[in-house]
Amino acid sequence: MTEKPLMDKNTERARNIYALFALGGVSSFSGITFLILCGTLAITVGIFMAYSGRRKTEDPMLETHFTWQIRTFWIGNLVIVPVAMILNLYLLYQFTDIDVMLNTAASGGYGMDVVKMQETMIAFEKENGLTLLTIKLVTYGLALLWWLSRCGMGYKALKISGTMPVAKKQDDE
Repeated sequence: MTEKPLMDKNTERARNIYALFALGGVSSFSGITFLILCGTLAITVGIFMAYSGRRKTEDPMLETHFTWQIRTFWIGNLVIVPVAMILNLYLLYQFTDIDVMLNTAASGGYGMDVVKMQETMIAFEKENGLTLLTIKLVTYGLALLWWLSRCGMGYKALKISGTMPVAKKQDDE
């Protein structure tokens, strides 16, 4: 019987980062404030671990994983999420009457009547509930799917000791 070799510290670190990123992404998508905060914390811890792991490892295979994780973080937060937010706002304007509510607020139509503003927002949510949910699922759901696919591809490659497709730095040539 052959013994399975123990996972070294950096390989386990890379695996844990994929798990933190995946759990953080799902938690952030939940819409529950506490889970969003926990998800944000998990992803933040993961990115610090990825930078630290890339600096400490001497294994080129693991370095590709840490680079993949770092790029997942930055592409996700600087490109994918902002695009999802803009698409979300665009679809809200196209498929709901949110512009009426916003124009009323901007023109001072509510004055200082916070109760009237709240009632209008609650009525808007009741009237457009399914549309709002669909828009959220389409826009942020696609962003989450991208995020989780990156985590899944990396985790799967790590499990078989495969490298990730990352471009080499200019100074490596």
